[in-house]
Amino acid sequence: FTNLFVPNAFVPSSPQTELQTFKPTGINLKSYRLQVYSAWGNLVFESTRLDSGAPAEGWDGTYKNEPMPTGSYIWSISAVFKDGTHWQGSDNGDGNGATHGTLTLIR
Repeated sequence: FTNLFVPNAFVPSSPQTELQTFKPTGINLKSYRLQVYSAWGNLVFESTRLDSGAPAEGWDGTYKNEPMPTGSYIWSISAVFKDGTHWQGSDNGDGNGATHGTLTLIR
């Protein structure tokens, strides 16, 4: 069984810890690379860390220890599962599966 889910928003100030970072959830990943870009195309976060086949860290909404403003950001993920299949992206209900998309940072 393989799966990777990418949230579309997060709230760093939320009392709910699962909402405080932008962190995809997945299982049985062999390799993984998450990149988050600002609307201007600047890379603001990157992670390749896995813990037992699941993404191990998320973006807390900062860049160089400074809070980024509320708004839309672009994510891109490349991932390969332990069975050798490449992640083909998420269908968020619009019929489009993509390995990139937008997320909203809410302050």
